[in-house]
Amino acid sequence: MRTSGCDPRSPGTGRRSRIAVGRGTPISGGVASVTDPIPFLPDGGLTGAEMRARDWEATSLGPPGDWPPALRNALTLMLECPTAMFLAWGPDLLCFYNDAYRPILGYRLPTALGRPFPEVWASIWTEIEPLVSATLAGRQQVLTDLMLDLSREGKPEKSWWSFTYSPVRDDAGAINGMLCVTKETTGHISGQARLREMNETLERRVDEALAERKLWAQVFETSDALVGALDTGYRVLLLNRALADEFETLFGVRPAVGDSLPELLADKPAHLAVAQAVWNRALAGEEFTRIEEFGDPTRKRRSYEMRFTTLRDAEGRVVGAFQYATDVTQRLREQEQLARAEEALRQAQKMEAVGQLTGGVAHDFNNLLTIIRSSVDFLRRPNLPEERRTRYMDAVSDTVERAAKLTGQLLAFARRQTLQPEVFDVGERLGGVVSMLNSITGARITIETALPGRPCYVRADPSQFETALVNLAVNARDAMDGAGTLTLGVAPVASMPPIRGHAGGNGAFVAMSVTDEGSGIAPDLLGRIFEPFFTTKEVGKGTGLGLSQVIGFAKQSGGDVDVASEPGRGTTFTLYLPEVDPPKPAVEVEGDDDGPGEVRALCVLVVEDNLDVGSFCTQILEDLGHSVVWAHDAEEALAEMEKVPFRFDAVFSDVVMPGMGGVELARRLRASHPDLPVILTTGYSDVLARDDAHRFDLVRKPYSAEQVAHAFRTVHVRRRGREGTARSKAAAITGNSSSRVV
Repeated sequence: MRTSGCDPRSPGTGRRSRIAVGRGTPISGGVASVTDPIPFLPDGGLTGAEMRARDWEATSLGPPGDWPPALRNALTLMLECPTAMFLAWGPDLLCFYNDAYRPILGYRLPTALGRPFPEVWASIWTEIEPLVSATLAGRQQVLTDLMLDLSREGKPEKSWWSFTYSPVRDDAGAINGMLCVTKETTGHISGQARLREMNETLERRVDEALAERKLWAQVFETSDALVGALDTGYRVLLLNRALADEFETLFGVRPAVGDSLPELLADKPAHLAVAQAVWNRALAGEEFTRIEEFGDPTRKRRSYEMRFTTLRDAEGRVVGAFQYATDVTQRLREQEQLARAEEALRQAQKMEAVGQLTGGVAHDFNNLLTIIRSSVDFLRRPNLPEERRTRYMDAVSDTVERAAKLTGQLLAFARRQTLQPEVFDVGERLGGVVSMLNSITGARITIETALPGRPCYVRADPSQFETALVNLAVNARDAMDGAGTLTLGVAPVASMPPIRGHAGGNGAFVAMSVTDEGSGIAPDLLGRIFEPFFTTKEVGKGTGLGLSQVIGFAKQSGGDVDVASEPGRGTTFTLYLPEVDPPKPAVEVEGDDDGPGEVRALCVLVVEDNLDVGSFCTQILEDLGHSVVWAHDAEEALAEMEKVPFRFDAVFSDVVMPGMGGVELARRLRASHPDLPVILTTGYSDVLARDDAHRFDLVRKPYSAEQVAHAFRTVHVRRRGREGTARSKAAAITGNSSSRVV
């Protein structure tokens, strides 16, 4: 069998080869988006990546930018071809190959690229050297079924190969290399050997007609497989009883040797077209296996796995095709049932996970609600001493804070928390919280830091970042039983590696590591440590939500968390966050001289669809001295704005509401009233969780009166600053105008 080459425009590739000769072209596809060191090459798969990673300066070829067009064209043709190929180029015959050729190299693969061809194939050089010399002399070599001992696994092996060696000319027309297209024919040769064996056996037994008839009866006639053959005119050359019986069952007519398939199915043109389409491939010389459904729906339809082999005469001409088929209807049904069972199992596992999650939430919330309910019951008692009243009110307030923290951790795990990202230097932020970590971890734990020599900026929610750091530090403290060294490190990295089977991230990242000297984590538990409510701590010493918050925050911020642990030696958690450019310098705005605590009364438009929340919100604002107009949805709020456009000093709006949401309302108000402050509030919003670039002030629910007051103080100061800047600009313009008049 002769193998054919790969034309870049042939149907085998399906597209033209790309030859880019410019420099500095970014790599596309599966390669990192960095400057391509060999921009004129196509992607090239694994081999293309290795070629780009290799240092060619020290080779006789020199840097890729100096490679001649002839070499570039040959490499492009080879890398884009799905057939196994190699190229030997230059006076040293340096070796290049494509991905299809890699398995042929075997143990030689790690060192073959760019190495002289005689060294790569030193074990068979005496056999192929004459072929190479003839090729380099300008004579193409075509070899069919040549036996070579490639020792691909480092031990002798017999394998047969068909290949062509073609000379490759340089830009001046001189032969400067050779190109090989190859295919292993070991299976074909083995099959031929087995066929010769059978022929020899049949020849030896030609006089044993009775034994031969018995052999055919056992192997052919009594087989459950459907065995048959057609010539190029669709006439039956042979068939066994199983095929004849099945054909009759499917189509109502019994075939025999010599019958024509088109005549047998003349009254069933649709079935004939399907059968001919399959046989045509085999009669065209293709050998293949496929599964197809056949049969008249009014009689019987079954699925068959069919293996087709081309029949040729002594000169190699196609004379027909041979079919070996088995009924796989039951197997396909069993596979379908298995797939349904697997899907049911996955669904059950999902429900189990949901049950575990809801059970954990219910348990923790019931504990919190018990404190609140008991405290409220005591507060209702008459003549309750003031000291106890204060204690119960503090208990309610603290419990609400814990409940809010619990929901925040759940949203963090689900990557649905509402973030307020900022650009900050990780090293600077880490240094600022070390003192707080010292108080959390205790005096017996020494905290060491390893910071880079330059700032490493990320865009993330600083509060959630610090919470994640605290959670990791607390875990480390507990793992070390309160004594040891905790090492916090920050380092810039070129990319994020694959983690837990997930693809890594291209581009620059900042890696923050937390390393302890504790007991470590057992290998069988590493896959579960990020599950919500999973903990190995004693009852009452952990909620199991700390690491869930860490991974949720990391994922929602575009990064991930990796963990490496050795039982008895300690654990390292590495938090990866995308590195960003430094923030632009803040522009200071000129404000009044009044202190931030002096807030004048504002007219506030409150937009809240929940009656209870809206009632409490308006009461808080009125107690703070503001006047309030309450709209129950965004549409009503827009109508209020239309009545008197400049009536309101600020808008305080919920995010999740029926109809138009709070974010869309805020954007419309920003477009129509750009100087009107808009404060959003939500306990959870999928919109804000997916889009943190809205740039509106945010108050998270559940909020306190102090949090609301702080938000409006901030709005007041910011608005004062804008008004002061506007007055300064107006004064400057007036002064300039006066000067011009004078």
